[in-house]
Amino acid sequence: MPKLIFFDIDGTLWDERMVIPESTISTLKRLQENGHKIFLCSGRARGNIRAKELLDIGFDGIIAACGNHIELDGEVIYENILSPELTEHVVNVLRKCHMPVVLEGPDYHWIDKEGFQEDPYVLYLFREMGESAKILEEYQKEIRINKFSGDVLPSTDYKEIRRQLGDAFDLLEHEGNVVEFVPKGSSKAT
Repeated sequence: MPKLIFFDIDGTLWDERMVIPESTISTLKRLQENGHKIFLCSGRARGNIRAKELLDIGFDGIIAACGNHIELDGEVIYENILSPELTEHVVNVLRKCHMPVVLEGPDYHWIDKEGFQEDPYVLYLFREMGESAKILEEYQKEIRINKFSGDVLPSTDYKEIRRQLGDAFDLLEHEGNVVEFVPKGSSKAT
């Protein structure tokens, strides 16, 4: 009986050097040859899933942005975009509370120019995404995002951020100072 099989990117398909072992690629191809459907399932927003060596595998679909963007056979079948009002509120709160942010969307990422100068992930985003990684100067109506991430700095008022954004978002804390903000009720599992 054919199955739907879901694969995370970081630490699952890719190793710590962002290399996909040839044995993994051949196994994925065999799964498809045996009638199974294979899917990428990542916390990364779709705008940040663009590596040719990954996409050339030929996945049947992509679940991105912690379940807020879903593609099947190359077509978007579900997209949860934050409202312009909520996105503007997020930008204002994070600026006031001194948290640099990466606004993550299906096409572009908007990245604060201050606070990330030494962050290797942000440097990777600019390198990998090229013109799709934009500097966030201030809120603009054309910003379309599914989720966002920020760094807790010594000057960040994280308690106030949790108070103002905690009702709308699950706050996933990573690596001690990185926080991923995912709309409540959504995840890679949903």
